[in-house]
Parts: sequence; C-alpha cells; structure tokens
Amino acid sequence: MVSSWARFVQVICSAWFIKICVHWYLARKEIRAIVVRHGCLPAPRLRNQRPLGLDRLEQIFRADAEFRLMELFLFHFRQTGSTLEQKFLGSKAFGTIEPANLEAIFSSKFNGERLHLNYTALHI
Repeated sequence: MVSSWARFVQVICSAWFIKICVHWYLARKEIRAIVVRHGCLPAPRLRNQRPLGLDRLEQIFRADAEFRLMELFLFHFRQTGSTLEQKFLGSKAFGTIEPANLEAIFSSKFNGERLHLNYTALHI
C-alpha cells in the first residue's frame, strides 16, 4: 500500500511534468508561427560522426587545449555557411557569424530563463 505522503509526492511530480510539457509545446508552437510568418529556413546542420555529438565536443576540447578554437569554428562556418546548427548531448546549439543575426541576438532581451529573440531581424 502506498502511503499518503508518497501519493502526494507522486501527484506533485506528475503535475510538474505536465506543466513542463505544456510549456514546451506552447513555446515550440510560438516559434513555429514566427518561422512561418517570416519564411525562415532551417540553419544547415553540422553533422556528427559519433552519437550525442561527442566527436564535436572532443574537437572543441582538443582545439581549445591547442589554442586554435577560433580556427576550428571558422572551419565549420566555411564548411556549412555563416549560420549553423549543432547538436551536443541531445541539445541544439546555433552558431552564427552573420552580422544581421548577431545584431538580432544582441538586441534581444534575456530574462534569465528564456532568450526573447528579435525574430523579425534574423536572417537564416
């Protein structure tokens, strides 16, 4: 038999999980609407050779230790274009050297929880 305390914790955890899922769904829906409205194209993806992007992380750590990190980033931009998408440990990361995209990022508001980008100025 499950104690009332364990049941309470289970209900709280379930409610928290549902809240996170709803928040994630609404955020993705908002971003998709912006993408459609402005006709944004997806950024080219930097392909990983090993699962979870471990090869990219290894490259970054090795290049950093050899003081050639910027050279590695420039190599990737030359390979894919001025804006790119990468995946590390299941998380997406974007990189850009496109002046208009940098301006949009730097003119955006960050409240500590979420970056509020100026999507109208992004050129992907």
